[in-house]
Amino acid sequence: MSLPPHFRPLRPRLSVTKRPAEKGQVFIESAIITIPLMFLIFGLIDTSLALWVRATLEHAALAFARCAITYRLDPGVRIDASHQNLVK
Repeated sequence: MSLPPHFRPLRPRLSVTKRPAEKGQVFIESAIITIPLMFLIFGLIDTSLALWVRATLEHAALAFARCAITYRLDPGVRIDASHQNLVK
């Protein structure tokens, strides 16, 4: 039984088996792509972590300054003692 022309493949199927030299080539090409990709991914993670830490510290400094201006901390008293008075 023959297939209609529009179902027949245009080319015969090629074998997918690889020679030993091609297997080594795939490994080398994967390493060439993977190493820079990993540097890029970890660099993005590290940069985003640094930006998050910076934003957190800026927010903490802003909150402390707002607290110091609003509650007029005593100049002679340590910061920890002044905050303990505010919490009470």
